[in-house]
Amino acid sequence: MSNGNDGYKTLVGFLMGAAVGAVLGLIFAPKSGRELRKDIRDFSDKLAEDAKVEYEKASEKAREFSAKAKETAAEIKGKIRGGEAETQG
Repeated sequence: MSNGNDGYKTLVGFLMGAAVGAVLGLIFAPKSGRELRKDIRDFSDKLAEDAKVEYEKASEKAREFSAKAKETAAEIKGKIRGGEAETQG
């Protein structure tokens, strides 16, 4: 059974692996210091943007889940109150 945290762990693992791989690739690539720093800066900017996009997706899913939970709770509350009215009437 999933605990809802697997997606987050997978994303973090992927991002960390990509970052380590990219940095190692850049370090061992035959480039000047200036080019290497630019490549690292570009990569970190892209990584930050990707993380922002994933955060926004996760936030939207959380809002959808919250709205659905509130809707379900309201339906259950209405059914319970409706049942109380039938037993009292």
